[in-house]
Amino acid sequence: MSYLDDIPIGPPDSILGIVEAYRKCDDSKKVNVCVGAYRDMKGNPWVLPSVNEAEKLLLEMGSNKEYLPIEGDVEFVERALKFMYGDDVDLNRIAGVQSLGGTGACRLGGEFFSRFLPKNTQIYIPDITWGNHLAIFKSCGLDVQRYRYFDSSSNSLNFDGMLEDLSNAPEAL
Repeated sequence: MSYLDDIPIGPPDSILGIVEAYRKCDDSKKVNVCVGAYRDMKGNPWVLPSVNEAEKLLLEMGSNKEYLPIEGDVEFVERALKFMYGDDVDLNRIAGVQSLGGTGACRLGGEFFSRFLPKNTQIYIPDITWGNHLAIFKSCGLDVQRYRYFDSSSNSLNFDGMLEDLSNAPEAL
């Protein structure tokens, strides 16, 4: 008997179920775009040639693989913020950090919110999202609500539902 025997198995991830369906499909023209990484015909990770070229250029410029500061590559973060919010964004009014993938970003954001938002503040995530996102935010002690985002009947954005749900959400702090 081990303490590990009492750890419950997490719920199945509905999006990863699509990966299982992909594996079972025998259509030669199938493409797996579910997991957020390109794959070759054998299911192995495939790196875009442009990414390989960019890495080669960075190494030729003398870049190294040294640890980054805790907030990540500051220049990268600033450029990402300008990409998202426009070149004229006031970087003194917003903040950004670099994280390891989407799961890491959810955990960092969840921990930040749980420490600095008032207790019982609701946060909203789209319905659907990755199954672990809901669990990450809940494990941070957050009151997680869902807003409509995807219309599976049309395979498109549920714009009206999203606007209605977000309009009915409490005012931001």
